[in-house]
Amino acid sequence: MQLKKTGLCAALCALALLGGCASPLTNKSADEATRKVVIQNWNSRGYNIDADIGFDELRMAKPKHADEEVSELEMTEVMDQVARSMRFSVKGALDASGGRLELIPALRLERRNLLVSVQLPLQFHAKDMSLLVDPSAAYLFLPDLRPYEGKFLRVRLPQRVADNFPLKAMYQAMPKLLDEAYAKVDKQAFSFQPLDERARELGARYQLRIAMNHAQENQLAAHIVDGLIKVAQQEAARKPQLKPGPLGSESLLQLIKSLLSVTEANPLNSNTVSDLYVSRGGDLLAIRQTIRFNSPDFRGQAHADIRYSHLGKPVFAFQPGAADIVDLEQLEKPEWLKPLGLALRALDQPPAAGEGAAETAPDASAAQ
Repeated sequence: MQLKKTGLCAALCALALLGGCASPLTNKSADEATRKVVIQNWNSRGYNIDADIGFDELRMAKPKHADEEVSELEMTEVMDQVARSMRFSVKGALDASGGRLELIPALRLERRNLLVSVQLPLQFHAKDMSLLVDPSAAYLFLPDLRPYEGKFLRVRLPQRVADNFPLKAMYQAMPKLLDEAYAKVDKQAFSFQPLDERARELGARYQLRIAMNHAQENQLAAHIVDGLIKVAQQEAARKPQLKPGPLGSESLLQLIKSLLSVTEANPLNSNTVSDLYVSRGGDLLAIRQTIRFNSPDFRGQAHADIRYSHLGKPVFAFQPGAADIVDLEQLEKPEWLKPLGLALRALDQPPAAGEGAAETAPDASAAQ
């Protein structure tokens, strides 16, 4: 009897373990799986990224006039050579719960007997809406700022402007907006792919592919921007005491929306193929993209390779302390930099009576 009980317990434990190993993507269609992965990645507590972006080809369109053919062919050949010699990389870390984002973009031009590289470390802190910048590479050409070499320059968004950026509300709204936006894309754009060598290197369990054209990408982006505009309007209606200026979140989002409308009218024929490499648990391990584009002026192909690591436990390259930071307001500015300080102070001033009344009108309509 005791043996039977032991065997039964072992069987139940085995079933529990098997159930616990079930992937959240099991029995999901390609589009449903993609939405699940994208949202899970957004909701992650944090991670590190290592991205490499470059051109495989960049050429000018065929010359319009015969007499321009030789010179333009020479120019497009030079353009292609330079483009393929350049690499843009980004290393970064995101701590979602702490509201901290680190980005280290670098531009590298490499050819035989030629190497030029420059990087600009950045850290954004959401709690006080400040940006830390390490412009050490520029100090070589700016003698007035050399005494600050090795220090991070801190720029704070004026409080009046910061109050009108509901970052927390926007961040919380993104999972729903992402799900809705991807749900609008034609299901034929999504597919499961056989695991390639890259997937095996990463230990990926799934390889998902998204193939979208320019119109589909614009539609996806427009839905997200429209949703964030609504969030900004709702937050403004909840805080009528705030009087947003031209740099409020809604104004900037409307600007992005207008830029999307302009790109819709452009005769750009582009296609982006994105391969998502995903773990058994639904974590995004990497993205590999190929972007092909063709317009009346240019044609070419670009690629992007993004690797995710330290999921849930991001590692930051820089941990600047108070002694390593200089505020822009405290900087002994050269003449050319002083207008920036004056502009930031002007943005922090309350609007004139007439201006404030005019600005509250859109908020009132949004509240109805």
